[in-house]
Amino acid sequence: MTTDRTGVPWTRDETLAAFVLYMHLPRGKFHARNADVIALATALGRKPSSVARKLSNIEHFDPNRDKDVVGSSHGSHWEREIWDEVVAHGDDVIGEALSLYRDAMAPSVAQEYDSASSVDVLREGRDVTVTATRRLNQDHFRNLLMELYEEKCCVTGLGVRQLLVASHIKPWRDADPFTERVNVENGLVLNSLHDAAFDKGLITLDRDYRIVMSDGLLRMARKADSEGMRWLMATRGRQIALPRTHRPSQEFLEYHRDVVFGSRDSEPMELVLPQ
Repeated sequence: MTTDRTGVPWTRDETLAAFVLYMHLPRGKFHARNADVIALATALGRKPSSVARKLSNIEHFDPNRDKDVVGSSHGSHWEREIWDEVVAHGDDVIGEALSLYRDAMAPSVAQEYDSASSVDVLREGRDVTVTATRRLNQDHFRNLLMELYEEKCCVTGLGVRQLLVASHIKPWRDADPFTERVNVENGLVLNSLHDAAFDKGLITLDRDYRIVMSDGLLRMARKADSEGMRWLMATRGRQIALPRTHRPSQEFLEYHRDVVFGSRDSEPMELVLPQ
């Protein structure tokens, strides 16, 4: 049975284990009734309220958080130091955190935590660790963007969460793992169709955050008269809804225009539109 550590100062390892929950859970889940919070508290020998406070302390130092979200500044020094480590060492720190979370939770993993299988299979080696780390980064990126854009597509206003994508402006594969991959200024919340078009370089945004369509897509629009195409084309020239803070970076948008949208003259053969 886990030793009761109520009242004992948090260690770096315990804080890193809590960091995994912070990266995975949406902000509204940082409370003592959450099943994942309760499970980690049980594993660490702490009260759920203590783990919930730790999540709020971690949030206070998150460089990507909305400036209006202050979190709690009354934690230990570990929260600040861990964020400094993430900025300096990126995925290596997150991989270490996942390992510590797995060790703390073994053999039981919180049922609500839908990335649990990724934590379990960390034993299989570095390739799987990298996959789990990427998943956790993507969870955090999506949670941040959904909160920032109020769970609505920035082009159409669609508010069906299941149809929304946290889309990178500068693609994940090209983004710096330390400063760009989970930077909310490198993201947009888009519906699935506009995300596909944006990802394939068929649409982009100009400096005024207005939708620009590729020559290839415009040529296809003249040939294919369908409800889906008309719906897509209706957003041409539309300015996206911008968040109150952390607007999309002009540097990332310039990269998208120059590199991703740079193939705009090709025919968009891979984008399938509903008839």
